[in-house]
Amino acid sequence: SLIVENVCGEDAGTYRCVVHTPAGQTTIRGELHIKEKQQAPLFLDEKVSQEKFSLPQGQEMNKSFTVTGSPTPHITWYKDGEPLDDTRRIDIRSRGNVYYLGILNLKPEDAGTYTCEAGNRIGAAYRSFEVDVTATLKRAEHVLLLSGRGSAMFMTTLLHIPLPFLSTVPKPKDKWSLPAFSSKLRPLETLEGEETKFVVNVSGEPIPTVEWFKDDTPIKHEDRFRTYFDGRVCMLVFRKTGLDDQGIYKCVLRNDVGTVSSSANLIVSKKSASPQVVPKIKFVDSFECSEARLEAHVAGVPRPTVEWFLGSAKLCDGERYRLEQTDNLYTLVISNLHMEDTGPYKIIATNEHGSTGSVVEWFKNDKPVKHDHLVRSYFDGKVIRLIVRRTTLEDAGLYRCTILNDLGTASSMADLSVN
Repeated sequence: SLIVENVCGEDAGTYRCVVHTPAGQTTIRGELHIKEKQQAPLFLDEKVSQEKFSLPQGQEMNKSFTVTGSPTPHITWYKDGEPLDDTRRIDIRSRGNVYYLGILNLKPEDAGTYTCEAGNRIGAAYRSFEVDVTATLKRAEHVLLLSGRGSAMFMTTLLHIPLPFLSTVPKPKDKWSLPAFSSKLRPLETLEGEETKFVVNVSGEPIPTVEWFKDDTPIKHEDRFRTYFDGRVCMLVFRKTGLDDQGIYKCVLRNDVGTVSSSANLIVSKKSASPQVVPKIKFVDSFECSEARLEAHVAGVPRPTVEWFLGSAKLCDGERYRLEQTDNLYTLVISNLHMEDTGPYKIIATNEHGSTGSVVEWFKNDKPVKHDHLVRSYFDGKVIRLIVRRTTLEDAGLYRCTILNDLGTASSMADLSVN
């Protein structure tokens, strides 16, 4: 074993292990890839409880957040729970890890709760703030201008004076109100494994508490679920939906005046995918009478059936071949290796949506090519190679490569001349 401690980016590369024996030497190579440490999104700006801005109509609003995370987070801006698009008046941009939202020529309908959502495959984070667009009063000022010749002219100037921002002081009890939904929860349909969220705008004085239920059972906060409430917008976020998440969800609002609720159905459909083998089977160099293990991760929905081949010959569980499976890891174990075990191995995964890859066969003068330590073939899914080491006159002939899959067969031929 080769152990690399405190791995850093400079350790990435190709490593080679050379084994020397009296019979010769063999070399095994491997690639080391360094992945950046993953981190859920994090807002670096100091969090302010119920941050609010009061801006006069016609002015410009600018807000920015600094966000880190690995992989780089995807940023989405919302107004009252609805996604914002980049338009002529709404400017959404970023520079490095700073994300900006700008709105030109503010209008009364721009007032509301704005949310910045930062998400990657590790998690999600949110920041919200409120914007109030104040109306303007128009007051006329009359200015008397005197000319040098004794004549006079009146000029009228209109001044725009913002109305004072609404007070955030808690209202007295006679102003309290029952919690309310600005609109009911909307039913959702999503695919298995996708992120989805229930979003709803609420009101009430005092600010209500929020509780979520699934099929009348309280939802516990866990990694798969995230709840969010800033006093006006509340969300229930599913990081990765599963089939068992399907059901009726209810949002319950409570304050000292009373309780209200809204319900909606979540439908989760099974995500279908044709089989994939990741990574491709790697070249294995082993000694005679030893054991070899070929491994491949196979994905697909529904779960594919898997078959192993040596050339075009299907391999089955037996005395020397052992087929193993752990979750989506499939392993072919070959014990007591013989020279005839040399050759191209292939794993084929099949489900109702298709099949992986193809089977490759080599022929010389219409007879199957026998693979040994001097003749080997390789197929990485794109390029097919046949390598003949230490060629002799007997290796000359007409070579044919045939590739087969569920749709048919294709062949290509070439002459090999040995001088």
